[in-house]
Amino acid sequence: MDERLRSESQFHRQLLQAELQERSSLETALQRELDDARAQASVLADQAAVAERDKQARRTAETEAEAMRQNLTHAQV
Repeated sequence: MDERLRSESQFHRQLLQAELQERSSLETALQRELDDARAQASVLADQAAVAERDKQARRTAETEAEAMRQNLTHAQV
């Protein structure tokens, strides 16, 4: 009986160790994915900020160009 209990105990310890190793591997993989997602989010946020600055610069340039066209039209009249 003692031998059977020792054998079962050893089996359960090995099973637990395997499950802990699997959990650790999954946590590592998930952490890597999370880090990658955060890096991508940061890049996207930077790109969105650049796009917004470009859009604002384009609006400003269009407004200035329109003002110059108006001035030229008035100067020619």
